[in-house]
Amino acid sequence: MVQRACRIAVGRKVHHDAIHPSLLLMRRSISGAVLLAALSLAAPAAASAQITGTPPVEPFADADAVSDVPGAPYFLTPSAPAAPLPSMLSAMRDARRPVPGDIRSGLRSFGDGSYLRFTSGYTHRTVTPAPFGLKLRASEGRDGYSNTGMAAQSTRLFQVDSSLERVADWYAAHYGFQFEYSRHPFGANGVRDTVVVARATRSINNCLVTVVIWNPTGVPPAPKSRRGRKGTAPVAEGSVIERTSVEIQERAFRPREELVVEGPRAMVEFTWRVPYRKQIVSVSHRYQIDPYFLAAVIEQESNFNAQAMSGDSAMGLMQMIPGTAAAMGVSDPFNPTQSINGGARYLKGMLRRFNGDPERALAAYNAGPGNVIKYNGVPPFAETRNYVRRIMGRYREKAAGRLAARAQFRKT
Repeated sequence: MVQRACRIAVGRKVHHDAIHPSLLLMRRSISGAVLLAALSLAAPAAASAQITGTPPVEPFADADAVSDVPGAPYFLTPSAPAAPLPSMLSAMRDARRPVPGDIRSGLRSFGDGSYLRFTSGYTHRTVTPAPFGLKLRASEGRDGYSNTGMAAQSTRLFQVDSSLERVADWYAAHYGFQFEYSRHPFGANGVRDTVVVARATRSINNCLVTVVIWNPTGVPPAPKSRRGRKGTAPVAEGSVIERTSVEIQERAFRPREELVVEGPRAMVEFTWRVPYRKQIVSVSHRYQIDPYFLAAVIEQESNFNAQAMSGDSAMGLMQMIPGTAAAMGVSDPFNPTQSINGGARYLKGMLRRFNGDPERALAAYNAGPGNVIKYNGVPPFAETRNYVRRIMGRYREKAAGRLAARAQFRKT
């Protein structure tokens, strides 16, 4: 009570109605000992003052501070409140977030510049199974993580009853993962706890795989209460269950020495800095044509000049003649988006007509499909042969990079 009254009278230096009148009269004349005794008498008045509206006293830390009242003892000063612990779900968002260093080190295992990342148009067969090879159904991830199945970048989430150490040992023994462990504190229902996380990244076949394992598992929020396993009582949202979660992230890549002009495997990340890059990427996804191949055609046809026009009335980026442009739905051949879309549509038709052969498709784009059929291949015209050679050379140079000399065309 004495300490509390001292804090009201001296530490706050406000709310004088909470101090006994006798204390105000004796403040400058009595010694520290008498002041301390007087404060013990002032406690009932202080309590009644608080009831009538005086703000409550803040909590005080166990640290000394000098009072500004002469002769008064040392009093405790308020401390900043401790930062609240993150929730289980917040801790897991931080723990599951991709680590750039892990991804960079994993990419180095492919070899510098020897792979291109597949984009969303490509699907692949997953290379890393559920823990212990069990036939578990992958649940949809939350907090921005989605189960995209066999997409170019997929995330699958599993839960098992085995310990974190046993799951990590299984992946290390069967797939060569080398795990690093970390701890992330969180607060749940007023209780401090820690989630243990194991993370590892490595390349398997043409995929960069990251495995994240953690225990315990937080129950994510849902619009309705969720029931526990095997018909048990509902599991409260935001609670913690003693199960081990396993998240498998896979990113698929294509070897740069493998050239695929058309089809799902042609959907790769486009890193060639050229004009109209966004339009090229968008159209290449629409028609599943390698963006490097499409850009090489545009470079040869118009050198990326949207206003280009040749002597035979070929116009725009893709140098389409009026009849072909109209057939492809191009109303303005000088419009970059229309020209790229119409030219890619025609090119896709030639690729399908000639069984995915890029050289014959290019020859048909330049000299017409009739001549390709007539000569059963690239016609013996100098212009057409130079046209095909230059585009294929530029395509290899940009899509295969330093591996261009040994790059091979592959049909899908």
